[in-house]
Amino acid sequence: MENIQLKNSPSLAKKLAEKEFEIQSLKYRIDREGDLFSHTVEKLHGLQSGIRKNQMYLDTVVNSMVDALVVVTPDAVIETVNQSALTLLGYKEEELTGKPVATIFAEEVTLFEGTEMEKLLKEGSVRNYETNYKTKSGENIPIRFFGSVMKGKDENLIGIVGIAHDMREIVNFMQKEKESAAEIAVADARVNYVEEMRKKIRSRAFNLGAEVQKRTKQVQLKADKLEKFYKLTVGRDLKMIELEDKIKELEKVNK
Repeated sequence: MENIQLKNSPSLAKKLAEKEFEIQSLKYRIDREGDLFSHTVEKLHGLQSGIRKNQMYLDTVVNSMVDALVVVTPDAVIETVNQSALTLLGYKEEELTGKPVATIFAEEVTLFEGTEMEKLLKEGSVRNYETNYKTKSGENIPIRFFGSVMKGKDENLIGIVGIAHDMREIVNFMQKEKESAAEIAVADARVNYVEEMRKKIRSRAFNLGAEVQKRTKQVQLKADKLEKFYKLTVGRDLKMIELEDKIKELEKVNK
């Protein structure tokens, strides 16, 4: 009966065929889009896996750095720190992230503000900036700071990456060198003083020797004069005695 009705209604049959075609086309599109969706999901999973691997690699690199790394937002707030920074400063990660960067500096640092910040933005980096970190316990640690600006595609400031090198060993070495140099200077001064004293002693000894020789000559001259005087006096006394003896003999004869 239905076949008879369909034959008698060609327009209805045509519409049913068109609907069937639309249904088949829709199913094809759904299947195709489903495959595309599955492929997209798989690709997203692959990208996420790659991102996770890259993130793990980046985290490994950052945390294996010997120097302390700090990432600061444009508002001078700590965003990221590595393990070396945490070990150096004695903090836990949650104690630093979100805190002002001034928290970790011993003195006021103008690097992230005013003209210093403008200079940093203009030049893109800063090198060998010597300052002091302040640990959680309050210890001051001398550091040499290196900073680099991070910018987005629109050249807007994203943040600042800072790397700090612990300078304690170098500072201690330089201090010991200064102390050694000071000790050497003191030793040199003492040697110079001793040498100067030796020169003075030699000079005095020489002068004293010359004075002794002079006095010795003077004494010798006086001794020679005294000896001559003595000889002259003794000779005169002897002659007087001899004369007296002759006078006595003459007196005896005359008697």
